[in-house]
Amino acid sequence: MKRAGFLALSLTLTLSTLVCSVGDVVLQELDDRSITTQIIGLLIQDLSINHLDIKVITDEGEVYLIGRVDTFEQRLLAEQHARSVSNVWSVINLLETNAEQPYDQGLREADLAIQTRLFTEMTTSGQIPFVSLAVHAFEGQIFLIGRVRSAQTRRKLLDLVHGIDDVRQVHDYLKIGSRL
Repeated sequence: MKRAGFLALSLTLTLSTLVCSVGDVVLQELDDRSITTQIIGLLIQDLSINHLDIKVITDEGEVYLIGRVDTFEQRLLAEQHARSVSNVWSVINLLETNAEQPYDQGLREADLAIQTRLFTEMTTSGQIPFVSLAVHAFEGQIFLIGRVRSAQTRRKLLDLVHGIDDVRQVHDYLKIGSRL
């Protein structure tokens, strides 16, 4: 009888821990979405920045700014907007400026083709389980942001990306393991 009570208590504690952990993950994902939405709102309000060429990705409070702006000052201003949002603990500013390298419009179509092929390969293979994953293509560069379940999964994903034509560079910002 004591053993059954102990097992029931143990199961209850395990389930409550799991529910709290799952709840924490859901809250973190909602918080990440809220952070992204707030940053995009600030970029839209700031008429001195062309927000259409900026991709904002948030993962566990870490914000990634990817894309292109006209000047170095706009790059810094976009970062300031991101840092001003609550619950942001880090900003990775990967924005390039047109002064550094002129934008090649043909690359936008190539990026879409790369991203489409990558998502097709990922979904049809079924070999890449992930916890949360954001993939963004920009001028032939692939940005992998999020969390995968294991180092083996990370390696498979990197091999897949490197095997796609027109990929010039891969930026690996993947974390390994479950959030739970």
